[in-house]
Amino acid sequence: MDRGYYAPLAEAISATIYEWLHTRGATTQQTAPGVLDAGCGEGYFTRAVAQTVADTFPERQVYGADLSRDAVRLAASHTRQPADDEAMTEQQVVWLVANIKERLPFADASMAAILNVFAPHNANEFGRLLAPGNLLLVVVPAMSHLDQARERLHLLNIQPDKRSHLLAQLKDDFVLENEQSLTYDMALDATAQSDLRLMTPHRRTYLDTADTHRAQLALDTPTPVLSTSAAFVLLAFTRKPL
Repeated sequence: MDRGYYAPLAEAISATIYEWLHTRGATTQQTAPGVLDAGCGEGYFTRAVAQTVADTFPERQVYGADLSRDAVRLAASHTRQPADDEAMTEQQVVWLVANIKERLPFADASMAAILNVFAPHNANEFGRLLAPGNLLLVVVPAMSHLDQARERLHLLNIQPDKRSHLLAQLKDDFVLENEQSLTYDMALDATAQSDLRLMTPHRRTYLDTADTHRAQLALDTPTPVLSTSAAFVLLAFTRKPL
């Protein structure tokens, strides 16, 4: 992520949240000032959103929550360096260790927007934190995500019908307002291939000797440059009226 392979996704997420806050979020400024990344991991996408918020909506507070203490510690310790003489006015993120499958330590209807990227979902809790009309942006991998790399590096397969399962989980409390597909090509050098194999959620536990051998062979003899495609689906929901 620090090498920019997922930068187009970070830009698409930030643009979606910016557009919603700019056009429809004005009325939630006082009543629901928060923006939450639920399942933030090491905070890459949270920081991208925080920069957008700092530039345009400084009155809002950004939060990043994840169950992994190591991920939250990494997120909190990560600092972005300004490019050349450019001033960096990044919004201060409040990071916390929390299980998004359980009740989160926020008041009812306190969030203007919730971001959920490659993370578990909690429809009831997301519904509690969002007032009617507020934004839930969920990002899932498309079925073609990393197809070429998945075959070469023996990565975990994507859960079939991921989109339909998500819609079923959220149908009682949320309305799907917009759906955006994002696909772009990536050229992975040997270091990136190795990093990708170790990256959650792609890393797999091999249960037999043959699988272990094939995976190790792919790691030991990487393709100098592996061309693959990143493919994501951004689903923008709004909270239904109570």
